Amino acid sequence: MRRSSNQDRFKNLAQLKEDLYLVVEGEADALFVNKIISFMSTKYNVRVRIAHGNGNIPIHVNILKKVYSYSKIVVLYDLDGHFDLVDIKRFLKNKEVDLKDRDIYFVNPCIEYFMILTKEINKEKFTHKKDYKELIFNHYGVRDYAGNIPQVEAIVEQIQYEDYHNFLNNLASISSKDYDLPSSNFIYFIRRIQK
Repeated sequence: MRRSSNQDRFKNLAQLKEDLYLVVEGEADALFVNKIISFMSTKYNVRVRIAHGNGNIPIHVNILKKVYSYSKIVVLYDLDGHFDLVDIKRFLKNKEVDLKDRDIYFVNPCIEYFMILTKEINKEKFTHKKDYKELIFNHYGVRDYAGNIPQVEAIVEQIQYEDYHNFLNNLASISSKDYDLPSSNFIYFIRRIQK
């Protein structure tokens, strides 16, 4: 018995994963990202942290770096069609946040673009959540989409394994240049955490 219990302990230790914190702007981002991660086998224990606004991301990063200094910390920004990575890096530097380029991920313009990528590749030059209203209704049946949490939850609940694969394929085929609209480098995050 004792030998078996020691074997179980070692087996459990081998299954421990390093924590990776992903700081996102809002709850909609967290709901979507957590849903996508739920379909994956990951190298890390991914913990999504909500900053409640892009201006609060640096505060959360600095707190996490102090409290969990041995963990990896990355960020996901919505560029909203008018920011770029230079702006984000400058903002982070001004807030005394030290992140490597590979730790900064973005979606341009907003998380709603990811929701559409689970269903189709869309290259419309949208810049606001409201621009996605018709597409969200067509794909998810959510009327008058305004980005509120019950609406996002209704969308996320409908995302299935096939949609996850569509998302990965579509994400890999779009531009990863921050100045393109639409675009995202989030595929690099997916590849980084995937087993």
